[in-house]
Amino acid sequence: MKEISPDKKALCKKLRKQGLSHREISKRTETSLGSVFKYSKDIRISWQAATIESCRRGGKNAPNKFSAKYSREDLIGEVVNFYNKNNRIPLKSEVSSHKPYARIFGSWNEAIREAGFNPNPVKFAHRRIAFDGHKCDSFAEFLIDNWLTSNKIGHEVHERYPDS
Repeated sequence: MKEISPDKKALCKKLRKQGLSHREISKRTETSLGSVFKYSKDIRISWQAATIESCRRGGKNAPNKFSAKYSREDLIGEVVNFYNKNNRIPLKSEVSSHKPYARIFGSWNEAIREAGFNPNPVKFAHRRIAFDGHKCDSFAEFLIDNWLTSNKIGHEVHERYPDS
């Protein structure tokens, strides 16, 4: 590694203290990345400060630079497609990302209503009867019970464990 001038060393340190990344300093000072790292390695900046500084300059961590854009129609279409495929409305955890639904519609349940369905007000509010007649306390239990039944796996519900 070629020795750089004291002025460039000082500039590397100054730029690093300002929150610039090693790569940005290297480009700005026309110095090798290894040299920049070597002469500014004693300067620590928090990852938050680096991210904020990068965002300020429009760097790769700038907000929404790579976030997907969703329309109302896209999100309603995702709910309807799920319903058509599975014959039930999806849970929040079963869609690609539930955050756009809350941002665009105000809430997950409001998005379900706008898609033309009646949302479940509470995930565990409705008791369901599985295909084999078992009474299930939650939708998840209902899905598991039906899967076990359809795969011919014997099972019981609300089974107590020994010493519990």
